[in-house]
Amino acid sequence: MRRYILIACFILMAATNKKVEQLTLIQKSEFPVVMGDTAQCSYTAELHFFLCGKAIDDSINRYTVRNSLNRSPEAANPLDKKQFELLMKKNWIAFKDEFALVNTELGSAKATHYEKKTRSRLLFKNRKIISYSINNYYFTGGEHGYQHTFYQVFNMKNGSSIPWEKLIKDSAAVAQIAQRVYRQIQIKKGVPEYTAGYFPKGNFYLSNNYYLDKDNLYFHYNTYEIGSFLDGPTTLKIPLKALKSHLNTTLI
Repeated sequence: MRRYILIACFILMAATNKKVEQLTLIQKSEFPVVMGDTAQCSYTAELHFFLCGKAIDDSINRYTVRNSLNRSPEAANPLDKKQFELLMKKNWIAFKDEFALVNTELGSAKATHYEKKTRSRLLFKNRKIISYSINNYYFTGGEHGYQHTFYQVFNMKNGSSIPWEKLIKDSAAVAQIAQRVYRQIQIKKGVPEYTAGYFPKGNFYLSNNYYLDKDNLYFHYNTYEIGSFLDGPTTLKIPLKALKSHLNTTLI
């Protein structure tokens, strides 16, 4: 027996002089799909749908669909709630169908589990920006699953994303500060000397995967980007007060 649950709840979150209205949509398999004696397929999606009636809504909603549901909705019209819900349902059905196809080919003796968890979070907001994240976890067989977190900073006024190249005025200076933070992480792990990790040609770089909160700037590197699976993800946390002269503060 297979069913899915779709739960909607409104959340009003106060920003400075503004309110950000979100609809949290949750879809999951209430009972895992089972093949053979042990193989199960489970799916959970907990995603925000923004409803402020502004340009930022559609930017964040489309970003969520692309990075959580692996879809590219048409850009002609704003993405509405009904379309969003339908894309969530289709993503669950596609995942379940892939599980059934793969395990039919493998046979019951080699059947493998499938699991997907995806969740969005509003990390920080003020009058100028929203920091937003999407965390995905997949397991489709093998030794271990794979987790990936996307971060994005959006302009509250027009909904555009803000790459760090627009925020940072002196990238070389910020990279030096970030590299020192990275070195401190290595020291805590017991690495005796600086190692380049998986950085291309040993050259340290600032990740495009970044976000801000009230006090800090964070650069995030997912598993395998600068280290092995055992190293896991790495997040470099840098106090904004240490970067003040290097940032375009009009944006934040």
